[in-house]
Amino acid sequence: MILKSKIKRISSVLFLTIVLLCPISAQELPLFKDGDVVALIGDSITHGGSFHTFLQIFNATQFPNQKVSYFNGGVAGDNTPGTIDRLEKDILIHKPNHAIIMLGMNDVGRWLYPGSKKVDAETLKKREDILKVYTKNMRKLSALLVEHGVQLIFTTPSIYDQTADIERKNNFGINDGLIDFGKAVRSIAEKYDAPVVDFNTSMLAVNKKIQAKDKTATIVGHDRIHPGDEGHLVMAYEIIKTVIPVVFTSNIEIDAKTNMIITTTNCKVDIKDGIHKFSVMQNALPFPVKESLRSTEKLILGTENITRENFSVLHLNKGKYKLLIDDIEVGIYSHKELKSGIDLSRNSLTPQYKQAEKVSDLCFQYKNTNDKLRTIAATEFRTLKEFKGPNTYEAKKAFLEAKNEKSKGKSWYFYEKKKAKEYFEVLPKQDSLWKALDTIRDKIYTSNKPVIHTYKLIKI
Repeated sequence: MILKSKIKRISSVLFLTIVLLCPISAQELPLFKDGDVVALIGDSITHGGSFHTFLQIFNATQFPNQKVSYFNGGVAGDNTPGTIDRLEKDILIHKPNHAIIMLGMNDVGRWLYPGSKKVDAETLKKREDILKVYTKNMRKLSALLVEHGVQLIFTTPSIYDQTADIERKNNFGINDGLIDFGKAVRSIAEKYDAPVVDFNTSMLAVNKKIQAKDKTATIVGHDRIHPGDEGHLVMAYEIIKTVIPVVFTSNIEIDAKTNMIITTTNCKVDIKDGIHKFSVMQNALPFPVKESLRSTEKLILGTENITRENFSVLHLNKGKYKLLIDDIEVGIYSHKELKSGIDLSRNSLTPQYKQAEKVSDLCFQYKNTNDKLRTIAATEFRTLKEFKGPNTYEAKKAFLEAKNEKSKGKSWYFYEKKKAKEYFEVLPKQDSLWKALDTIRDKIYTSNKPVIHTYKLIKI
């Protein structure tokens, strides 16, 4: 028995040593596996947002053999009770085995934050009551999802920007309320041993950096609530950093003197023809980020990209070298730069980056198609929730027009009018849109497969 115990301890130490010494590649760490279905549960920030599209692009490029289905389950204006009501027909219908949950912006009771920093005891009590209701509903929602075999990924609510110097009225304190919601989310996550992605803290940190230079800048819109692509990139990266600890898209280190491969990670290199011409087969593609978002990315990550595509060559003769990939010139580098290692992950000239951009374009096509389907869902599960008439075009149109007329003069009047119009335009196309979603998903996972590339280093 003592011998078995010793062997077990030694085995554990050896296993830990092997894990620590072996390089970890992106291909070994997929959060979502082939065949998984991921539901994105939320309000308008999920409904019209792009953080889940960035996540889809990341997974499709870093794990090209893991075909995953993503379903946007956000509804503009929704809250926790509304989500519970539509859960079965709108979310569980897709049979997800993972869910990323972000709710709270419409639960926090924004009317309880008039903008003054001093509030009376009655208002404070109402805020406490709202927190209790939110916590209760989140517990119920989580339990229902777990009952259906769904693995949970919680997030704290995204920020309400109460620091930007912009014209929009500042309901100061809302973000403090959302931070309290985040604490409630953490307590629920502990029960399920589930990860919590802290959107709020990461978005505040980036916002603080940009507002140090420009007080009018914000990573959310001028309504202080809805993030633009900058904010959604912050959110996507926070998911990645929290639950997908990727190290390299690829890592190549070669010795020019001996024509020997020193290190490769997540790729295969063949240098039988010598250092000046060799082939590379990567297991992943670069994670493409548009030029317009690079400054935001640097604020998130600093100087080192999260998915490095490192290429280094030691013992080259002094001088400058032209790097060609598939006979396309992608850059000129000194022998010192090549010795230190260059990161090709943001080089938009490389064939692999151009391939990744096509994957990104397809993911945004997927998003746009999903957005149209969400117009139907949002209308039927929220705007038409109280509709009791016959299931006809005319009856629904009359109901929506009457409802919209009652909201005339309200801030949401034109938005709801526009969405009602879109609903009737999109509804007849519903079946074809679902088919299009499947087709685009198939295209994503055929266009994302890495291919062999020929590298050439030419001294100039």
